[in-house]
Amino acid sequence: MSIKEVRIHHIPASNNVDAIDMFCVWHGEKAYQITIRCWDHAWTAYRGSCGFENIEDYFIDVWFERGYEEHLVNLFLRPTKNTKREANWLRKIIKNMCIYFKELKVA
Repeated sequence: MSIKEVRIHHIPASNNVDAIDMFCVWHGEKAYQITIRCWDHAWTAYRGSCGFENIEDYFIDVWFERGYEEHLVNLFLRPTKNTKREANWLRKIIKNMCIYFKELKVA
């Protein structure tokens, strides 16, 4: 699968969460490889055929419009290392990402 575009977001610290880096690799046909990095931890997920031309809109829709926060968190959790503490931390990180993406759309 070829890479069509790479986008990087540097999301400032807020809401008691350190700064976040999000790396998004778009493979075309609405298929994305997403890596989230916060402090010294990173999570990665593949999202194919999500129905959106850009993954940022997907995050906004799932979090704010549909209220499927757990869906996004579960995309990134590692089954063998999943802890309640990590899930809660990741939920805060993804919430900050969604707020940031929504503010970008408004601006």
